Amino acid sequence: MLSNKVKALISEVIGLYSTSTLSQSIINMGAETLKEAKKLLLNEDEPIERTEPITLEELEALFPSEPEYPELQLQSNFDVEVELKSDLLSLNVEEGTIVKTRGYYSLNDGGQAVYEIMSYDNWWNQLPLDLKLVTYHNDRLNAGPIFYKNPADNFGNHKLKNGMIAKLLPNLDGYVRVEQWGLFENRYDNCRALVHCFANNLINSKILFPKNNVYTFYNSWITEVRNRKEEIFFSTAWWVDLDNVCSNGNEYAIIHNSKTTQSPVIGNARNLEICGNGATLRWGDGQVNSSFALIESGGFVDGLKIHGLILDGNSRNQLYNMDLEGNYIRKEKTASTGMIYYEYEKVTTRAHGISYFSNGIQCNTVDANGYILDGNNKNTGILFKELKNYLGVEDLNKTTFNNV
Repeated sequence: MLSNKVKALISEVIGLYSTSTLSQSIINMGAETLKEAKKLLLNEDEPIERTEPITLEELEALFPSEPEYPELQLQSNFDVEVELKSDLLSLNVEEGTIVKTRGYYSLNDGGQAVYEIMSYDNWWNQLPLDLKLVTYHNDRLNAGPIFYKNPADNFGNHKLKNGMIAKLLPNLDGYVRVEQWGLFENRYDNCRALVHCFANNLINSKILFPKNNVYTFYNSWITEVRNRKEEIFFSTAWWVDLDNVCSNGNEYAIIHNSKTTQSPVIGNARNLEICGNGATLRWGDGQVNSSFALIESGGFVDGLKIHGLILDGNSRNQLYNMDLEGNYIRKEKTASTGMIYYEYEKVTTRAHGISYFSNGIQCNTVDANGYILDGNNKNTGILFKELKNYLGVEDLNKTTFNNV
């Protein structure tokens, strides 16, 4: 499969004997490309003109196409096989059981996966430090984010009806499949699915999208978190702002040193590759809300490659916030004359593709020994100093990129 760049050059290049013509064609595509072309097609120490046509193989070496969608390779050993994610949630099996599914929402939809069943405590203890705590809102005085123990995301790692956790196991082919995290076309929860997929795979990962799919982002996080309110928040301390209990749309954003956002975040990432395969991420009409971009980033990013991913801000349709049914969100107001009128939620258009605004994990809810307290005034078992050291970000307002 040839890349689009190669296809665009074939008519110009095939059969040409002059390297100058080839070089000029490549100049128009960027200096770095020309530099690569010289290395492959010319001997820089002894420049010569070719006496034979440029081959497709040489062109493809210059402009590699998107990788073919590799065959999904799941772990072969399992104890129980069920059809879909919904069947997985109903299982009542012992801890340590390995379960294979044959699909996520439908059979062979790309979301088939292998899981290990374990208690919540064992699952939580195995999490890296930056995934142990999440934050959905600030305290009542807006002085800092309130942390909670990660309740399990229910997109890649699922909480079963009996309280056990199905932990997603890695694929043998080396790729993280977005379908295994619940990302599918024509769904309202695509933004949330990618939030969890990115957050759980920021280090030494290759995230793979299906070819040419289009994913529209909606504000489904408000409904999702409120539906889990009792599970997450329990009885809350006085300093918890219940009126804005879902104000942080991405519960991992602050810990990964990004700004508050509902978008997926690439923050404190290392050796991450995102293979788009021509897939598109786009905002639904009136759905930007508190976000600045389709993908936010922050903190320290060392080794990031994104290719084949199309980002569509849909900015012409972001003037006013809409609900999931496409209705404009409005508030009833009373004028001084007594007349009733409606005020619509206007949005400053900021539908960028990728942006970076670093933020800190400031926390003023710690006990006398420095342990972080959650919104229920319970000890999370994590020292605030330990979390800051783990993240390793000295300047909380600076985003650092290396090898991007």
